[in-house]
Amino acid sequence: MESDSKFYMAGTDKTGEYVVVAVNSAGKLGYRDLGCDFRTRFEPSEATQSAVAEVLTKHTGWKQPDDDGGLRFSRLAEGDKANLLDALRTCLHLMEQHGDSLDINGEAPDWAKKICGAPSSSRADIIAQVLDDFRQAEEKEDPEETDPPSEETPVLG
Repeated sequence: MESDSKFYMAGTDKTGEYVVVAVNSAGKLGYRDLGCDFRTRFEPSEATQSAVAEVLTKHTGWKQPDDDGGLRFSRLAEGDKANLLDALRTCLHLMEQHGDSLDINGEAPDWAKKICGAPSSSRADIIAQVLDDFRQAEEKEDPEETDPPSEETPVLG
């Protein structure tokens, strides 16, 4: 993503590795895949910072803008896509509550576009379906190892 795009999010190390899923007048929402973990990042507008700070608190696991400078909140989801999706859901709700209509990144993954495009009233159902899709895909990629078939057990008589 080009650094002058509204869907660009540099990150602390300025690598641009965040995938921005949606933007509006309330802010910009993205996530970064760290291998086994995910980091959700929300960059609110100055106008919505105080309202966002009431929800994205240290108590609920969100790094605050004062923690390392910059107007941003972030949360690590350690190895858990459910936590990533919950963080995205929370931020999308804030964006809808405090901003205009969402501008969804057409280059975001299909699952993210599906969640962002869903009405907030049905977003929980969409997230549940996306999680189920993730689980099914993981099972196909990494089927549980099963014991090899054993030879027939001799009948003792």
